[in-house]
Amino acid sequence: MISRIVFVVLSTLLYISGCKADEYEELFYYPAPQGNRVVDAKWNEAYATARSLVDGLTLIEKVNITTGTTVGRCSGNTGAIESLNITNGICMSDGPAGVNADLATLFPNGMSIATTFNKALASKRAQAMGKEFFAKGIQYALSPCFGPIGIKAAGGRGWEGFGPDPYVEGVFAGLTVAGLQSSGVGAVGKHLIANEQEHFRLDKTFYETLGFTTDNTESISSDLDDRSLHEMYLWPFAEAVHNGLASVMCSYNRVNGTYACENSYLLNNILKTELEFPGFVVSDWYAQKHGVNSALAGLDMIMPGTELWGPSLTEMIVNGTVPVSRLDDMATRILASYLYVGGDKVPETNYYASSEEKFGYQYFDNESALITMNEYVDVRTELSYEASLENAIEAIVLLKNVNESLPLTKANGINRIALLGSLAGTDPAGINCDSCFNGSTPNGYGSGHGRASFFVSPEMGIGSRAFEEKVAMEVVREDWDMETVQDGAIYQDAAIVFVGAASGEDLFSIDENYGDRNNLTLWNNGDNLISNVTFVNPNTIVVVAAPGPINLESFIDNENVTAILYHNYLGDQTGTALAKILFGDENPSGRLPYTIAKDDSDYIPVVYVADPPNDPRDVFNHTIYLDYRYFDEYNIEPRFEFGFGLSYSDFTTTNATIKTIMEPSYELPMAAKYLDTYNYTATDLSESSYLFPEDFHEYSSYLYCYLDESVNTSSTYEYYPNGYLDQKDRTFDAPTLAAGGLGGNPALWDVTYQVTVDVKNVGKYAGKYVPQLYVAYPQSTEFPSPPLQLRGFDKVGLEAGNSTTVTFDITRKDLSVWDTVSQSWIVQRGTYGIYVGSSSRDNAKIGEVTLV
Repeated sequence: MISRIVFVVLSTLLYISGCKADEYEELFYYPAPQGNRVVDAKWNEAYATARSLVDGLTLIEKVNITTGTTVGRCSGNTGAIESLNITNGICMSDGPAGVNADLATLFPNGMSIATTFNKALASKRAQAMGKEFFAKGIQYALSPCFGPIGIKAAGGRGWEGFGPDPYVEGVFAGLTVAGLQSSGVGAVGKHLIANEQEHFRLDKTFYETLGFTTDNTESISSDLDDRSLHEMYLWPFAEAVHNGLASVMCSYNRVNGTYACENSYLLNNILKTELEFPGFVVSDWYAQKHGVNSALAGLDMIMPGTELWGPSLTEMIVNGTVPVSRLDDMATRILASYLYVGGDKVPETNYYASSEEKFGYQYFDNESALITMNEYVDVRTELSYEASLENAIEAIVLLKNVNESLPLTKANGINRIALLGSLAGTDPAGINCDSCFNGSTPNGYGSGHGRASFFVSPEMGIGSRAFEEKVAMEVVREDWDMETVQDGAIYQDAAIVFVGAASGEDLFSIDENYGDRNNLTLWNNGDNLISNVTFVNPNTIVVVAAPGPINLESFIDNENVTAILYHNYLGDQTGTALAKILFGDENPSGRLPYTIAKDDSDYIPVVYVADPPNDPRDVFNHTIYLDYRYFDEYNIEPRFEFGFGLSYSDFTTTNATIKTIMEPSYELPMAAKYLDTYNYTATDLSESSYLFPEDFHEYSSYLYCYLDESVNTSSTYEYYPNGYLDQKDRTFDAPTLAAGGLGGNPALWDVTYQVTVDVKNVGKYAGKYVPQLYVAYPQSTEFPSPPLQLRGFDKVGLEAGNSTTVTFDITRKDLSVWDTVSQSWIVQRGTYGIYVGSSSRDNAKIGEVTLV
């Protein structure tokens, strides 16, 4: 144990909050731990079967399952294991908003799910989505996304996740993982970790293959301190692992100077030791940089497949550069995960991710077999329809509603309306155009986009509802010709203006916005459009569709802007959901999962310049003060705070109580000892085990793991990563204090206190309310903390005049801070304030808990 203690001290010294970029030093942790070291009945059973299967595999079969074949039906396919009847390998496909395939549902995105603050709806969506992946023959969904968590307002892919609050991220990460996997599909949590912007996330070589020019040589390094890593960015991964996450995808960026997919401290220590993650780590597509380093650092599978592994991994094993035990653990983690989620029960894949043609060559090479590529199986279900629409409805936030301008009713004098702006209708280039913004869109752009099989635009949804109400409707899909716009708006009882912006992955660009937005203004002349409409119509309703925060200052106080609806990407039923809110069929209940600022300088900026080009750095100097935590800490007045959202009704909270379940100790209790290490049957490494068989037919586009010639086993590898030779033989009998269970020490999820509060609907409409619980930690120089942190939320639906009681469980983890000295969670002694309310600013203290 001496080496372990020394290492903990070293890691503590190297992780210092507030360091400059050049003060973040390389950390390492070897060897990669064997999976399945803690008690969990379902994982233990999967491992027992997987280990016996791995014992019977050949060398090539073991390597096959770790390496993508470069071509295949899915976004990624591993090699086959014929002896286990995995004849087409393991199938992995996008994405976080639904199956990226024909005849599937395009669900509201992750940020929209966070906006609902509805746990039951999140589970329903995940279950419905999982059933569609299963029916397409996909074993692993590349979903959910909780990295980026979206700390940068202009960040390109924040909309794929659940927002910049780690507690919200954690809740929806866990629910999505559980929901997907309950449908028989493995969840791949991505991207580990701190992948918070698109600029420079790829290196120069990668960008050049995409046809882009760039200044950076290496990918950007996300430089962050240990406490921030644990309390902010790792939190949702821990919750996902706690809920049985099958796989983790490592990201393109570097973390404190080392590429995430070969960062041994991140993969071997934090993920596989501290969080006791028993599944497998897969690279983002082409994110692997070095073969030996990544294998030793804890990477288990590469996608879509390159010769950094495949035949190279075979050679590494045969010549002893990488130990056979590491390959055995890779294969076991993959097979155990596969069995854990029921991958062996998934039907044959019936579509091709990269082609919509019915027939074609199996490997796109004019020499492989002609096959039926797409069977056009319609996997949409009634459950999917309900989940998509219900989530979309509850993801719409009412920010402003002067004199009850909404809902639109004839009783309020609404007989004629106009829909104004290009975003009222469908883009002329189609509903699945990945780099267009001349119409309403169901999702952002890039690999997380998904594919819509149909799309209800605002014009379609609202038009249908207006027809039912016998309300006349004009539509002017114009952003620039203000005379035409004003002519359409001037005589209407309500003028509804559709504005917004877009973002996505840096594989695409819109008007030179390469994934990240260049600014936070409205696109397509939106501010000017609103101004001109309000000049002629005193009842202007603005509908903002955006991937994240937008600057609202040019029109928020305009007296003729009577109502504002705000939403992220709502999926294929966008227009239907908007119509139901506008006409009062549904009461808006969305809440902002992030803060909207008055001044753009209050947001964490995107690093737009690679300085220096060979080592671009993104220093996370906001540490644990993200989003509302930052605004609260520095007394910055937001335009709309985290958790804010209006309703057509009014609600009260009363009769709050705090009940002690158990007083948490300062330190965590030690978890149980590790399970016994498994000793695998020796693997045959003779020439016959790895050379191409005689008369073997190769397809040029397919990556094989066989070798053409014998391996030299007498040479010595000289380029091992720092620390490996010193640490490779370490063994550990017991978990660290922070570890010992899925996601961390099991005691972290012990309930310590229970809070109850009565919620009543005192308005005239039925509606849903989101009570939110915040905790004020004891303040100290050793553990300074934000004024308040969200530690509970719920959503309740109530008829007018009705009430209910809401219960919040506060766990040990909810009261803990990460101690960099002990490398564990501790609960400080002192007084904790408990607050309940409707947002991060609109809340009241209901009591205190004092620990001595």
